[in-house]
Amino acid sequence: MWQGNQTLSQKEIQKLINLTPEQKKAWTQLARAVSQCKKANIYFYQVLESLHGLNGCNVERVDESEGYRLLGGKNENANLQWLDYPCVKTSCSWADDTHYVVTKIQEPYA
Repeated sequence: MWQGNQTLSQKEIQKLINLTPEQKKAWTQLARAVSQCKKANIYFYQVLESLHGLNGCNVERVDESEGYRLLGGKNENANLQWLDYPCVKTSCSWADDTHYVVTKIQEPYA
């Protein structure tokens, strides 16, 4: 019997995170959709769990400089907090620090 303080092997954890055939199909559809978005020049902008789409024909990048390039100078109207654009909720994004998976099950393969 598995004990709560037992360390799972990398192979066991890999089995837990592998996608099911149905999930693989959905993931492939997502990858294709992302590719189509890039071809359509959609600029992806992610903040924590929110993935946004902006018109890449007009947006060079999103930064913290208060829209300094928009209309020739600082422009608070360029603050994305006040603008309307499409959003999809995803999981929380991460930076370049180490990430650990936390599984939902307490006993492997139960």
